[in-house]
Amino acid sequence: MEPEAAFAEIARQREQLAARIRLPGWYLALNALAVAALAALPALTLPVFAYFLVPVAAVLVLGAFSWLLSGRRGVKLATGYPSLTRPAVLQLVVTAAGMIAVVPLALSGWTALALGVAVLTGVLAADQLRRQLRAIRHDVRAGRVGAG
Repeated sequence: MEPEAAFAEIARQREQLAARIRLPGWYLALNALAVAALAALPALTLPVFAYFLVPVAAVLVLGAFSWLLSGRRGVKLATGYPSLTRPAVLQLVVTAAGMIAVVPLALSGWTALALGVAVLTGVLAADQLRRQLRAIRHDVRAGRVGAG
């Protein structure tokens, strides 16, 4: 095989793999709902322990299935993606900031606003997850996948 043809085949395979790296819309919606429910805990008057288990379990289960659902089955879990750092950190910051912001609002009696912030936190966290997958696709296309 000629070098040009070999490089073209590698580029085609990278593009094919990158195209498979997606999460279904229902997964992103469930993830947003689970994060929003977790962030809304301080604003709700339900028993925290009983209510806490449902969103935490949902976030953990969704996290476990994201690898399979996103089309990354052929890639090791520990594979490093250089472009993933920024969106992963932003997801953590957005989620933590939203959860922290709900507490004073709930304690001040602004329950509706606290719930609105919780919903916004869930939506932004799901968007950051979508951005993480976009960063992974970018790295796969560019051939910048680190050793895991």
